Amino acid sequence: MKKNVLIIILIILGLLLGSCSKTKSEEIQSYTRDTSSGTREAFFSSIYFKEAIKDDSVLPKSALIVDGNGDMITKIKNDQNAIGYISLSSFDENEVNGLNIDGVKPTDENVLNGTYSLMRGFYYIVTKNLESDADLLAQAFNAYINTLEAKLIIKSKGGIVDINDSLLKWEDIKSNYPITLKDNSKTTLRFGGSTSVESIAKALSIDFSIRSGDVKIEHNYTGSSAAYKGTQGTDASSNNLLHVGFSSRNFNDNEKPIQNTSGMLAYDAIVTIVNKSNLLTNLSITTLKDIYLGKYKYFSEVIDNAN
Repeated sequence: MKKNVLIIILIILGLLLGSCSKTKSEEIQSYTRDTSSGTREAFFSSIYFKEAIKDDSVLPKSALIVDGNGDMITKIKNDQNAIGYISLSSFDENEVNGLNIDGVKPTDENVLNGTYSLMRGFYYIVTKNLESDADLLAQAFNAYINTLEAKLIIKSKGGIVDINDSLLKWEDIKSNYPITLKDNSKTTLRFGGSTSVESIAKALSIDFSIRSGDVKIEHNYTGSSAAYKGTQGTDASSNNLLHVGFSSRNFNDNEKPIQNTSGMLAYDAIVTIVNKSNLLTNLSITTLKDIYLGKYKYFSEVIDNAN
């Protein structure tokens, strides 16, 4: 009798252990950016979940907020159950796995031909003032950014642009901006805005400085909202002043740049990323939205659904 009771107990324990094989530590951990992020706006817009652009409460309670692309990559690298999203310009396949969306790989070609759906524009804006050498140099940068030299740099840093024979070279237009012919080594231009555009902006600033009298450049990237605020908005007369701002979303109705002071820098793809150990390779838009709605608890459910 005792032997039979022991067997029954062992069977019950086995069933209980089996039912608890998926622990809370194995549940999907979703990561997102804060509500000021252009990357967040573009991501949730692309998966038809606009309610989540400015509202954390519609996401799973366990969702964690990160500061930027670099922080997102670090979190995903160190969390086997993580899912998040970053700019394609920040993606490194040696660090994390990038997922196809509806069977389409996130590449420059697929963004330009319109087959990859998680995409957005990068934008720039310069100061509205023309009072100082720095202001005048910002206007010159506004012209430089559309030259062949600038486009090639943007492309080399992951920005998606069309390179064609109609693009002017900087030497063709430099004389229109005599401020760039001076020694500007004592003048400082302040760059900032979106962290998604940071690597492109820094590369452009180095080239522009060389071509414009060695102007000094300061960088401070805190998010897309800072681009307008710092150049033409509420921070333009404060310590947060920017001469050139970059945004990974379009300017909204409360951010109306003065004519000829802004434009599109490039296109970008947003890559959904998971830990290198994750077996996922593809998600549909619908499933991706459902993950951020909290409808899936475990990646095994997502994998089964994908298959």
